[in-house]
Amino acid sequence: MRYVFSFLFFVCLTFSGFGQTQMNYYKSFTKDVGISATSIKTITAKTFSLSSPLYDYQSDTASNQLIFSTRKKDPSGRLYVNKGFIAGLNCATDSINWLYESLRFDLNLTGDFLLFSNEVKTSRYDKKHGFEVYDFKDRIVYAIAANNSGLTYDDPKKPDELNCISLLNGTVYWKANLSHKEDWMDVKYLNDTTIIIAANGLHAINIHTGLLWSHPLVTAEKNQKTLVYSVVHKENVQKINTSFKTTKEDNLLTHLGSNILIDGDVIYFSGKEKAIAVKTNGELLWELDLKELPISKMILTKSGSAITLINLGLSQFKDNYVLYGKPFVMNVDAATGKINSQSKFTSSENLIDFLPQKQSYLLADKKNIIQTNSNNESFENLIPLDDHKYGRFVEFINGDEYFVEKEGYYVPLNFINDNVVYFKTENNKVYGVDKVDVQYEYHFTELFKRDKVYKDKTVIFNFKDTYVINKNFELLATFNLVERSIVMKNKIYFFGGRLLNIVDLDDL
Repeated sequence: MRYVFSFLFFVCLTFSGFGQTQMNYYKSFTKDVGISATSIKTITAKTFSLSSPLYDYQSDTASNQLIFSTRKKDPSGRLYVNKGFIAGLNCATDSINWLYESLRFDLNLTGDFLLFSNEVKTSRYDKKHGFEVYDFKDRIVYAIAANNSGLTYDDPKKPDELNCISLLNGTVYWKANLSHKEDWMDVKYLNDTTIIIAANGLHAINIHTGLLWSHPLVTAEKNQKTLVYSVVHKENVQKINTSFKTTKEDNLLTHLGSNILIDGDVIYFSGKEKAIAVKTNGELLWELDLKELPISKMILTKSGSAITLINLGLSQFKDNYVLYGKPFVMNVDAATGKINSQSKFTSSENLIDFLPQKQSYLLADKKNIIQTNSNNESFENLIPLDDHKYGRFVEFINGDEYFVEKEGYYVPLNFINDNVVYFKTENNKVYGVDKVDVQYEYHFTELFKRDKVYKDKTVIFNFKDTYVINKNFELLATFNLVERSIVMKNKIYFFGGRLLNIVDLDDL
């Protein structure tokens, strides 16, 4: 009897501990989240209430899990603190597989490896059970799935020595000299084995053997003056290139360069003082002196036989964009590097937003919407921004991504008319304007932004609801949810603050 009692006590203690864990970190329940437009039935979701706000998440089809981290904020609600947890959600059963407290919240799923990082360290975790397996010396800057390796600066005595290490056990495969003093501005794969990195220059590395070639370039400088912060639409700027944090320098103006542009067997890149074209073997084809120009963050594109350089008049300081240089556009012969044409520096004090078009870019400052011309690479003043007529400009509206209801159907703005420029102003109005007249006017609350696509279903949302429409633009369902979401197989997972709502899309 004594052994039976001990066993029962152990079982009760175990279930009590599990219940306590569940109460401390999450609760699960079902709730009504919307209504079907085809059957008028209520749509329910399985909901998890989390003890901390969601911080990062990623789906893993191999293990059929949604892996995420949460992180608490300070009493002001503005800054994160180093307290939270990491968890794996079983997407077949919608139950928590594992959960652990953590001091690392940045998530990276690379091949079969699960990595979590903070500002200075990366650890590898068991994907099936969630516990920490290996603690690396430093933060993994870039993970390579093809050979299960990671790039890191892990020797404080050799701060510019880049190590390629095994994600399994930290074994060093190769070392190369590649400066960490400036952030990596962009990273692009040239082929299955070669990566091009823009970091204090342009560098090619073979993922198995190391550095192939380098061209040093200036892409940052110490700040020597008072800065003026930019109101530019930050998300659009971040789409230009894929950057990675490596510098620990606080007083540094970074991103004084362009994206990496690869066209066949030629790679184009521009730093602060010169632009270069190199063959894929590293041979320099030409370089263009830019020292006399107010260079800042740039966009490089290619059209026909010419390279377009769009200078945005911005630099990055810590996590913010600041005014630097002047916006201008330049046309360069792709074969020779000779300048074909160049616009005058604009008088813009602050670039607010820009939007890529089929053959050009739209840019907006406080006074004008300007278009780059892909034929002669000049700026054309397209629409004067009269505050009395429109209100103060806020951002461009992408007519392919925003939908509006028309006669019971939810259609993209460009489906109605793709020959106008759509933009939003501070009074929450959205205008569709040609060069002269207002053709369309909406209140921003009337519009829905495209979020996810699942089979023939499209998820769109506005300030208070999320809709699901079919390929014929007909409404299928309405959710009273407006959150970040991810689609995993047939389910959509809505993350909002401390809540995770799960809806089966096949039921709609």
